[in-house]
Amino acid sequence: MIRAKRAWALTLSVVTCVAGVVVAGADKANHAPSVRLHGGAAWLASNKVGQMTLLDGASAEVAAKVPVAAAGTPLFAAQLGSTAYALNRWDGSIVRVDGATLEASPASKPLGSMLFPTPHTLYVLDSDRGLLSPLDPVTLAPQGPAHSLATKVSPEDAVVDGEGRLWVLDQRTGDLAWFAGGTRHSIDRNGPARIAVTDGHPVLLDLSTGGVALLDSSSGSAIESVHADVRPDDTVLMAGSTRQRQVLITIPTRGLLMVCTFGAACKDPVPLGSGKADLGAAVEVGDHAIVPDYSTGRVWIVNLATMHAIERQLFPGPVRFELQNRDGVVFYNDPDSDQAGVLDLDGTVHGISKYNPTKPDAGPNQVGLESPNTVRQAPPTKRPGSPDSVPPVKGPGRLDQTQPPVGAPMADIVVKPGSRGLVGDEFTLDVVARSTIGVATARWDFGDGSDDATGLSVRHKWSSPGQFQVSVAPTMVFGLPAQIVTATVVIEPAGTPPRIDSISVDPATPQVGEAVRFSANVSGDQSGQWEWIIRGPEGAVVASSRLHDFQHAFTGPGGYEVALAVSAGSGRDQRSRPLIVAPEPPAARCGDVLTASAMLRSDLVCPGDGVTIAADNVTFDLRGHTLSTDDPGETSTGIKIGGSRTIQNTTVKNGTITRFKTGVGMTDVSGVTLSAMNVMSSAENRVDTEVAGDVYGINARNVQISGAHLSGRTSFKFHDNSEATITDSTLSNDAQNNSDRPEAVCTRRSKCSISKSTLRALFWRLDHLKIGQRPQASKIVFLSQKTTYRRGRCVISLLQGLLLTRSRSLSRASGRSSNAMRTKRGLRPWDCIALS
Repeated sequence: MIRAKRAWALTLSVVTCVAGVVVAGADKANHAPSVRLHGGAAWLASNKVGQMTLLDGASAEVAAKVPVAAAGTPLFAAQLGSTAYALNRWDGSIVRVDGATLEASPASKPLGSMLFPTPHTLYVLDSDRGLLSPLDPVTLAPQGPAHSLATKVSPEDAVVDGEGRLWVLDQRTGDLAWFAGGTRHSIDRNGPARIAVTDGHPVLLDLSTGGVALLDSSSGSAIESVHADVRPDDTVLMAGSTRQRQVLITIPTRGLLMVCTFGAACKDPVPLGSGKADLGAAVEVGDHAIVPDYSTGRVWIVNLATMHAIERQLFPGPVRFELQNRDGVVFYNDPDSDQAGVLDLDGTVHGISKYNPTKPDAGPNQVGLESPNTVRQAPPTKRPGSPDSVPPVKGPGRLDQTQPPVGAPMADIVVKPGSRGLVGDEFTLDVVARSTIGVATARWDFGDGSDDATGLSVRHKWSSPGQFQVSVAPTMVFGLPAQIVTATVVIEPAGTPPRIDSISVDPATPQVGEAVRFSANVSGDQSGQWEWIIRGPEGAVVASSRLHDFQHAFTGPGGYEVALAVSAGSGRDQRSRPLIVAPEPPAARCGDVLTASAMLRSDLVCPGDGVTIAADNVTFDLRGHTLSTDDPGETSTGIKIGGSRTIQNTTVKNGTITRFKTGVGMTDVSGVTLSAMNVMSSAENRVDTEVAGDVYGINARNVQISGAHLSGRTSFKFHDNSEATITDSTLSNDAQNNSDRPEAVCTRRSKCSISKSTLRALFWRLDHLKIGQRPQASKIVFLSQKTTYRRGRCVISLLQGLLLTRSRSLSRASGRSSNAMRTKRGLRPWDCIALS
């Protein structure tokens, strides 16, 4: 069992105030929320919500979710032990997630396109520039100068051996280089090849001769060899074994898996399907190999002793999913959707939802909180051989609650592969908590008169067509029932042909160079083939895909046509829609006053202020770049929004602002949106500085901040009738010198709301508001659900409704006197509460 280090523990008490609130107060020092894991655990990327998800292999449950980037950011996940690294594929920055504390580091500067963690060095490769940078795996600081590589390197051309050496293959020249202890070594060779690691040693497959050589890790010389029957025109992928000196060779062009053992020979290849397929590299687990088939969303499970293969469907259609082995547990993951899970070697599939797909913007559940008295049933030590071998728990067929539920709904139902299907299709239904307080048990009714079932994840088939209301009665981890949640499932007759109901494009009016996501709502039989085609203004095909949803960035403006055809059996449906792509806006420069939309094409370092937005309807897209200053003067501001009149409807998105005394400052504005921004100002948390901090506003109405990371000493200051709403964001003090308390201020008839966000190491210094020691004149309101405030030993999880937050109200709710709270371990009431 793996446990995170404890720093505090929780007791839970239920109070009823306004709409019902659960307050978690501190009762012990030196305790932390524990993440209970059993067996292997894997960190998985969730691009749509910008999170890293920790999946417990034995229980097939989500153990933690940590935000690492803005929603919609394409991520590459790497893991070293229990620690995760998230690479932002858009800007090349890296976030480290500590495996013990589950804390995410600040995003590094842009570094590269691939990363390779080793125990002593984190190697980051910038393939476009040909630079390999060695970093400290904990601090992400450089360990030395970058190494120059003469060619572009693809992910299959680099591996890490059993002793932490990085091996890189140059496909253009055939040369092989390896890096250890800051030193580069290389050997000259010719011809295309593939590289892998087996039994801790690098192994090289020469594609021109079929020779497979086991290499000495220190010299690169061959110590053993075997011959593989590969053809010069074959597409070849190779993986190694951790148990013995053996390689697994996948040949997608012929639909084959070949197994070669040093000291013996290659076995006869195993056919996977009927021929050519989009296969991936095999993953070895025990005496089995798992081969992904991206063209169908399935895997092949090959018994390496008998060379017999079986197939299992993981996804309803083509998906370029990830497959990995962690401590003998096979994990699969679609980084572009909520779908992931665990695969048993007997073919049993345990699907999970990494996040709530019905509300993907509903903020992360970082850690499931447990009190010392929480009792959770341990997962089984061995899973059954098939889904049908687990009988449902029988009951009356109707959900009754013997105790009144706590407040508003606290969970959602997730139906996979979707809420529409055919008679006889098997559905997986999960109950997903809306807050950091998890669900302990759940009882299901499927609305069709069948026996009900219990469990956090259940499977069901409907035997007749119709519209069915699924109900689940969850019980939370603190032992009380929550309100029953319902979802509708529509079942159509078997054989119903596919029907495209709608095509979605996000954003609806994209610009040149902007990533656009395409998806569709399809009913009827969805098990067949999807074909997307995008045609340009002249009718030429500019993009195509067979995935259910995909991304594309347009290179030119104009009118485009997006077409989708879905085929299943003898049925086929097609649909198209027009799309207008706007020209790329001009690039901004230091000191510019923007009266029309603009963007950044590269990082921008300004001698003083950055840019000013002085007109309505302006969008400033940083496109993943950083705006900073080399002279952070007392009044320096990264982005100013304001003019001679009220400025309306402005947007700042997708980038980083750092080192300015103020990140974003706005005066006399209405309708400002800050989206997917990382801001770290250099402002001190001094009371006499009103217009400094990550974000400040004076008479700033309808300010919306979402998907942001505000990490300076002063997260925000809003004054004079300002109205600001912060959602799906992280507020923390990541400054190197963080001995001073960071602060957030909202004064002089202003209203500031925070919801569905993570607040770390942040203190509300409300006794320092410049309003004559009258904090009740301001309004800082924590809205419902998914907001956790953490201060050392103090946690407030607001699950439903609004919290009445005068100190006396909180004292009554917790059963403590105001004086007792004030003196409890040195905490003041204002340290742990919000004001309204």
